[in-house]
Amino acid sequence: MISETLRLSSDLGIIQVMAQRDLFIVLSILLLCIFAVSKVVFPKLFVESISIDKLFGFRVKEDLGSTIRPFSTEHIYFTALFGFNLSFVILYVVNSPLVDAGSLHLLQVTSLWQGLLVWLILGVAVNLAIYLKYGLIAITGWLFHARQVVSRHFIDYINASALFYILATLCLSMGTYATFIANETFLRSVAVVIVLFLFYRTVLLYAKVIQLSHYSKLFIFSYICTTELIPILIGLHFVAK
Repeated sequence: MISETLRLSSDLGIIQVMAQRDLFIVLSILLLCIFAVSKVVFPKLFVESISIDKLFGFRVKEDLGSTIRPFSTEHIYFTALFGFNLSFVILYVVNSPLVDAGSLHLLQVTSLWQGLLVWLILGVAVNLAIYLKYGLIAITGWLFHARQVVSRHFIDYINASALFYILATLCLSMGTYATFIANETFLRSVAVVIVLFLFYRTVLLYAKVIQLSHYSKLFIFSYICTTELIPILIGLHFVAK
């Protein structure tokens, strides 16, 4: 009886792993196709928004990707695409051996169609969180009398994050295609890189915002701590619990 129960449990585990792998393959192909179509439809904006310079360039540049209005149709589209791409990365990490299944059971994938529904709902939630982030930046900018940097701060935040998470999606997709069960060391390395990126992005945004404002470095540091560093620390504390 015990051996039969263990065998059924093992079979269910294998079925769940297969469903997760199928989901991540489908989602990765879907996202990559959408990115390819987006590059064709918005070639100049795509190249200038999702570029290496946006991730590693510390100097402020005036181009279409940086000066576009946050609530323009094109930017809303790219922000939505970034949100659903980020939800793919979150879903992948949550369903990995690194995360306790009990703590985030609502995001656990048990079948392909259920996983697609979870991804869509998570994508909508992530997009709402992104615009709550804009609200936080706007309120903080008003409190710090730095409203002139709010739009550029948000745009640079999206641009740097978009390229990084596209690269993360490519990396995770290659890992999914290559193996049936993801290597835990590989996943742990990806998780560490993501955490390091969050702090790197904070430094990057500080360097850019300080070029857009006449305030002191200490004043801008306080502004960046409020809008970037404190939310990151709160989020990491929540995940680590």
